[in-house]
Amino acid sequence: MRNKKFVFFEAITPSEGEATTNERFLLVFFTISILIVMLVMPMFIARKLMSSNTITANLQVKELAPEDLFVKRAFEYENVDKTNELRAEAIKRVYPRFEFDKDATLSSYDKLNTFIHLFSVSSASILAERFVGLSEDELLFFKSQYVASSDIQKQEFGTWIEQVGKKIIENGYANTNEINKVSNEGYSIFVVQGDVTSLYNRNNKQITNKVDVADIITKDKISAFVEKQLKNHSITDSVYDVEFISVVLKGLLNPNVLYDELATQAVLSEAFNSVPPQNVYVAAGQKILVKDSIISEDDLALLKQVESHKSLYSTPQILAREILIILITLISYYLFFTSNKNSIRRIQFTMVYLVIMVITLIITTVILVLRDNFNSTVLGPLLPIVLGSMLLKNITGYKRYGYLFTIQYALFGALFPGATWFTFFYLATIGISFINIIDYEKDRLISNLSVLKAIGLALAMTILLYAIQGYPFVKLSSSLVTIIANSLLCLILEKFTLPYIDNFLNIPTIFRLRELEKLNSPLLEKLKNNANGTFNHSLGVADLSVAAAKSIGADENLCKVAALYHDVGKMDRPEYFTENQMPGINKHDDLSPAMSAAMIRSHVKSSVEKCREEGLPLEIITIIGEHHGNDIISYFYNEAVKDSQDTNYAVNETDFSYTGNSPTSRESAIVMLSDCAEAASHSIKDITPQKISRMVSNIIKVKFDHNQLRDSRLDLTELNIIKNSIETSLMGKYHTRIAYPDQEKTLKGNDGK
Repeated sequence: MRNKKFVFFEAITPSEGEATTNERFLLVFFTISILIVMLVMPMFIARKLMSSNTITANLQVKELAPEDLFVKRAFEYENVDKTNELRAEAIKRVYPRFEFDKDATLSSYDKLNTFIHLFSVSSASILAERFVGLSEDELLFFKSQYVASSDIQKQEFGTWIEQVGKKIIENGYANTNEINKVSNEGYSIFVVQGDVTSLYNRNNKQITNKVDVADIITKDKISAFVEKQLKNHSITDSVYDVEFISVVLKGLLNPNVLYDELATQAVLSEAFNSVPPQNVYVAAGQKILVKDSIISEDDLALLKQVESHKSLYSTPQILAREILIILITLISYYLFFTSNKNSIRRIQFTMVYLVIMVITLIITTVILVLRDNFNSTVLGPLLPIVLGSMLLKNITGYKRYGYLFTIQYALFGALFPGATWFTFFYLATIGISFINIIDYEKDRLISNLSVLKAIGLALAMTILLYAIQGYPFVKLSSSLVTIIANSLLCLILEKFTLPYIDNFLNIPTIFRLRELEKLNSPLLEKLKNNANGTFNHSLGVADLSVAAAKSIGADENLCKVAALYHDVGKMDRPEYFTENQMPGINKHDDLSPAMSAAMIRSHVKSSVEKCREEGLPLEIITIIGEHHGNDIISYFYNEAVKDSQDTNYAVNETDFSYTGNSPTSRESAIVMLSDCAEAASHSIKDITPQKISRMVSNIIKVKFDHNQLRDSRLDLTELNIIKNSIETSLMGKYHTRIAYPDQEKTLKGNDGK
């Protein structure tokens, strides 16, 4: 007998239908507990990053460090000075933008052409009126030189002014103030966009030329340019001629290469933004100061950064975390609760899920606090993802519940202090891998090998974690040891606690089912001693059920245990059941059909009561109660119908029907069909494969026609697979070896002795 549970835990025993008030309270309580643990977790983590209480303000450059100082938790900060330095260098590589101005160029050409046309036919005063920006001295000089020139000289001057003027326009004539401005800003080179030809040819508009400031022509450089051009052509050596032409060009030409401030600012901004912030990663455990070493300015700067990063999260981060934690929790709870809606343990499994999550998060908080104290760098290998994932898988018997736990915890993991979003992928991969790789149903050697495979994958993920996150590989070995120890400890704790959990909650885990399937259990021993025929029948049903369950992927262990115990109620009156009767003796000969039917029907209720008293899980008791469904006990019903023909007594089918529910699961239906097939196989004379096939087909058809399989969630394909499996198992059971000729001679010889 199982011990009575405390009242507080009665709410998490298997129940059907809607949750009770106590169950609702516990569901809400544990859900809120998850939220509280996640929301207050950062409060348990030390809010300072350094390993001592040393204050930066008390330290001075060139003093000796009072103690060893190291960072307790990794963080990043921007090196503003380095960022500004690189951005300044990037800006220096950008040159100011100038552009040929079409209007100014055309205006200069027009003024030059008009002036040349009037040069030899107009007076000095009229020509001087066309000049702009010349001083009084320059105007007087022009007039005096013009008046003193002969007609031939004026023609020569006109030619020289035209040719040199066009040369200046084509070369580019800039404003002196704009050139001085970019020069004063430290630029010795600038970029000219386009040229004279681009004013007429659009294809040349994208031409850019780098020009040295010294080579650009401005008003104060016209004289030197004119002198160079005249000397290159050996035209004149006269200073007056050079000055005369220079004065004319200064007064006529407009600057046609103009400073493009907008374009310059655009390329400067692009260069500035091309340099990202120079972030510095400070690893946990990194030493900032070594005791008795000389403190440098860089040391103090780093210490100030450490102090400025004491706070774990900003206010917006805290609000965002809370919203995300609530969403993750509610969505995960909803998915878990709805994914087992057809299970009789819907509430119980959900409660177990929430409790395991709360406990795991509390353990995680402790680990985070210890990690902070021991200056561990990498978080992932420390987290106990394996414990909850494997517990949920083995408690419920379904991988999908382990997956849901893994994903929720991995999402939480990305929000743990010191974690990154890669932590999610790290934890999810390890949790899902352990669920799929480790299989306790195999023999011990294969189970141990599966554990080694899972740990090997965890090691590979840890190496990948270091590579992707850029952690220093010098500390990789400690993390590899940590993940091995973590995985083994979680598996040990899981295997240690699982028997207590499944025993306390009476859950048919693989381990509990293996205990129950032992033939030396008290109830089976009693069945064997009191009703040996029924015991052997149960063994046969178990064999058929296991094979059929395997064929469609049902729970073979649950089928086996249910089959072994399904007829334990027959041990009270074994002589009333065919498999226990001696040849020629039938107790039912002395009973009416109604009494015989009642006797046969009672064994189901008796079996359920005995298994309940023995403390078997509800799933097994349910299958036992459904293994005959509410079908008719056809033999005695037909006998009653025959007797009623003489008495005209109406026979009620209900009096000759089982009182259970029709099978509500695949496993329950498998046990029902296996039970019928195994019992019927003993009534076949001269058994053959054809007879077995017809018998099994007929059993399934009758059960189907009597609506015994409608709630079993079996489809027609699965029914056909089960039929083939039962046929194959029975054929193997009743198969006899062929007597070969030599064996026949030997047998005859032995008979003759």
